[in-house]
Amino acid sequence: IDLARQRDAAHEYWDKIKAGQEVQALRYISTMVATVALPARIVVEVARLRAHVKESLAKLRTEVGLAADRLREKRHQLEELQREERRATQPERPRGSQEQAAKRLRS
Repeated sequence: IDLARQRDAAHEYWDKIKAGQEVQALRYISTMVATVALPARIVVEVARLRAHVKESLAKLRTEVGLAADRLREKRHQLEELQREERRATQPERPRGSQEQAAKRLRS
């Protein structure tokens, strides 16, 4: 029962942190550490929880980076396809008009 209470204390602390209640979380964990016979267990549980969250965040960041890379590649492919489609649907201009367009761009 004592171990379950200590785990619950660590999770309750984390829930308060996630809710933006840092002061209340610190007060809560300080009270819990002061009232148990072996406070090191609560500290260890908080450290384990912190390590777990840190690992999860690192994995999420990696996944987000990979998703961003895939999105960038797909956007590039879409642009290429749209360019090809525009080229295919545009009527061919006579050779002289292409030269005139190039001259306009230069000037």
